[in-house]
Amino acid sequence: MKKYLYLSLSILFLLTLIFLHFFFQPTPSADSIGLQPDINKLMLKSYSPLFIIISFIYLIIFITGVVNFFIFLIKRVSGKSIIDISLEPKKINLSFEKASKLLFFITASILTAYLLTGLVYFVKVYKTKINLILLVNMILQIVIIFLILKDIKLKDLGLNFNKKQLVFAFRIYSVALPLVLLALILNNSLAKFLKVPPSSGPAVELFFALDNKISALILAVQVILLGPIAEELFFRGFIYRITRNKYSPLISTMLISLVFSLAHQAFYNVFGLFLLSAALCYLYEKTQNIATAVVFHATHNFINISFLLLLKGLI
Repeated sequence: MKKYLYLSLSILFLLTLIFLHFFFQPTPSADSIGLQPDINKLMLKSYSPLFIIISFIYLIIFITGVVNFFIFLIKRVSGKSIIDISLEPKKINLSFEKASKLLFFITASILTAYLLTGLVYFVKVYKTKINLILLVNMILQIVIIFLILKDIKLKDLGLNFNKKQLVFAFRIYSVALPLVLLALILNNSLAKFLKVPPSSGPAVELFFALDNKISALILAVQVILLGPIAEELFFRGFIYRITRNKYSPLISTMLISLVFSLAHQAFYNVFGLFLLSAALCYLYEKTQNIATAVVFHATHNFINISFLLLLKGLI
């Protein structure tokens, strides 16, 4: 019984988080504090040179992705490998007890941060509220990174900046991008059909609640740097590796991607997040290199946050 104590507590914490999410969402939305952006102003900003440049880059990635998709498809049909990298999946050197403890401390940290965010929500001074939420999120990301690297060595995660693998990461991202956009369209249509209230997720809503460049910069650092590192260490470096020890790549990918998409609390983009996670799992499976997953994730977040910063007029 003692053997499963940490695992049982982790599951309890996760269920508590799900319960709290359905009955209380502590992140202040743009509507709730009267900071919904003016659509007319956003349209004017969309004609700025920087916005046009980023849109052009996005279009290039999109076209490259379509080309890469057909190249990969032709290779698969002809029986060729998409990438000439043959690596055996590494097994994580953690006992069941250590893995359960690590999961326990991470879920406990997430629940604590969620509860602290709930307390911050009642702070009456708006700027203090937003900055405190950003601080709590940043501390949580740093804690998750610390906890994982304390028990799992970087060499066991396969961390290296292999040029060939990083190029492959960008190619996989380019293929994933059109599929994610298609999934987003389907997701929005389904959500409207089911009459689900519109929601972009806590991170995007928090972003639109910002009204100064310093807070926006802090959030950008979290989204582009700390977020991808913490999430990839947790989902791919830890959870995927644990699951992969027992199950096939496909089953492991499906399980991790389901958790990943639901964890972001964005129903209007759950299909896109699922595909994004599946691409990340595939990339990590092929390269056995956590750096490729972090670069992929950071690239995606960088493009998205650049658009948001432009729309907010903060860059």
